[in-house]
Amino acid sequence: AVPLFHQQLALSPMLDVALTQIEQRYSAQGLEIVGYYQANENVKDVVPDFVAKKITEKIAENYDSSCLVMIDNRKVCMELSSSPLIVSQLTQDGKWKNRDNKSVIVDQSSLDTVSDLLRRRVFHEITDFDLHFDDITLDWANTNLNKLMGSYAVA
Repeated sequence: AVPLFHQQLALSPMLDVALTQIEQRYSAQGLEIVGYYQANENVKDVVPDFVAKKITEKIAENYDSSCLVMIDNRKVCMELSSSPLIVSQLTQDGKWKNRDNKSVIVDQSSLDTVSDLLRRRVFHEITDFDLHFDDITLDWANTNLNKLMGSYAVA
C-alpha cells in the first residue's frame, strides 16, 4: 500500500502525478494499482467520501475487481484481534457493496505485526505524497518502513 495524501484531497493534478509515479515504480515488478484505502479523521466516521469513491472508480477503469478499503478507526488498537478493514466494491450496476467480512481474510500474524507497529508508533515515520511534494527528498515509497515490515514476515 502506498499512502497518497493526509490533507483534504480534491481530484487534482497532484493525484494524477502520484498515481503515475506509483504505476511507473511498481509496474516493472508486476504490481498494479488495484484499490484505494482511506482512514477518516473522525474516529466514528467509516463512510468513504466522494473523493475516495471517485478515485476507486478511476482505478476500476483499469482493474475490474478494484476495491475501496476503509479503516474502521473504532477497531484500531494496540492489540488487534480482528481486522479493522471494511472492503467495498463497485457492482456491475455502479453501486457500492460491502464485501462480507468473512471473505476478507487477515491472518493473526498480520494483526500482530500491525499491533506491534502501532505500539512502536511507526506511523509517525510514514511519508505520503503531501509530504513528498513539500520536500522531494522524502521517500513516498517508504522503503525503510517496507523493509521493517518485511522483517516481520521473516521472523
